[in-house]
Amino acid sequence: MKEPVVSDSTCLIGLERIGELNILPALFEPIMIPPEVEREFGSGFSWLQTENLTSNVLATALRLVVDSGEAEAIALASEKSCLLISDDYKRVRRQSVSELRLLEQSAFWCGRNKAA
Repeated sequence: MKEPVVSDSTCLIGLERIGELNILPALFEPIMIPPEVEREFGSGFSWLQTENLTSNVLATALRLVVDSGEAEAIALASEKSCLLISDDYKRVRRQSVSELRLLEQSAFWCGRNKAA
């Protein structure tokens, strides 16, 4: 059984640019995105599910430190208690988890980690 995930747009865009977007449905199911990520990336893939947030409280707080797509993706992953796919490990982790202490979950990170 595949694991459910939420993705932000930068990871989807990056994988699409290198022709490797098909890796996501091979590894995960369902692959969910919040409305802001749909606006940034689109929804032209049958395996990509747009899910609304049940509450905007967390996303609103996160927008103070990350962009709207990342904020909604983090909030949706938190609501669904599933993995988050992001390409900005250090920024998301440092700002969203350490500073705000709002997210306590595992994450699969797409992209490379940069030195602190």
